[in-house]
Amino acid sequence: MSNRLTQMDGEVPLILPGIVARDRATRKVAQARPNHDAFWSKSTFASQSKANAVEAKHKNYTQLVHSKAQRSYHEFMALDQAGPAVIARENVEDGVFVAIKRVKRVDPKPVYHIPDSRSDHLVNIKEMFLEDNEIVIVYEQMDVSLRHIMAVNGGPLQAFEIAAICKELVDGLSYIHEKLSLFHGTLGCNTVLLNQDGKIKIANIAESILERKVFSAETGMNDIKRIGIIMVELMEPTTSILNPSSTVLKTPEKWRDELGIKDFLAATQRDSLAQLKTHLFLPPEHHGSWLERHVFAAVRAAKIPWDKPSLA
Repeated sequence: MSNRLTQMDGEVPLILPGIVARDRATRKVAQARPNHDAFWSKSTFASQSKANAVEAKHKNYTQLVHSKAQRSYHEFMALDQAGPAVIARENVEDGVFVAIKRVKRVDPKPVYHIPDSRSDHLVNIKEMFLEDNEIVIVYEQMDVSLRHIMAVNGGPLQAFEIAAICKELVDGLSYIHEKLSLFHGTLGCNTVLLNQDGKIKIANIAESILERKVFSAETGMNDIKRIGIIMVELMEPTTSILNPSSTVLKTPEKWRDELGIKDFLAATQRDSLAQLKTHLFLPPEHHGSWLERHVFAAVRAAKIPWDKPSLA
């Protein structure tokens, strides 16, 4: 799908106007129609003589149409996806699952184009469009967050698993900072999402675009430091609960440093992304598959039936 944000002129989802009828004629016409929870278009409504009379009397009759989201997607489940979202399926044969988010449009200046933000390290934007006073963001669907995995796991992850996560975070931030010239600003275990293939991705890039979070040396460094905050949550969950912004381990002696995990944790508070990329703690290749078992357990614990979803 296109990465363009387009103004959907005239496409405004409203409610059948029978509930706001101003006289008996309007109520009679509305009640005569079978109630199928459908939207009635102006052309259909005007095809009957009584409807024509009502329309002539009430010039402010509003055309009712399906919104773009309703035409393109079947929404069926509210689910956290680094924030409130609705899981939907494309209204086409072999349609894929997507996560739809709606944000209030606060900037009066319309945004008609978004940069190409597709990356293996980001939860990708499939489509964005305007609907009334909201911006609808259609993301690819992911399964769980790092926060969810930690809640189910009940303890720290292993060093090699944390290395695989940090590899993706460093590469993801590099893309956001260098290719998009943006900063993220809210990187954390709740905004790092995974799917059942073990793919690890940074979520909510559309929010950075819409809020115009322009990269600077300071904001970029703040993003990098948040990798350390994530590491502490993965290494010492209790420390993170007591101090969510901590980048210091309470019991560092529990972690052997053959892989250099403690040195890498310290480096996130001072080094650039270019320096972190060469650190020995990070694996040379991407190994999201190392996290598959945790995603499997988290999905099953949540009892999310992705294999055979009910779309009735």
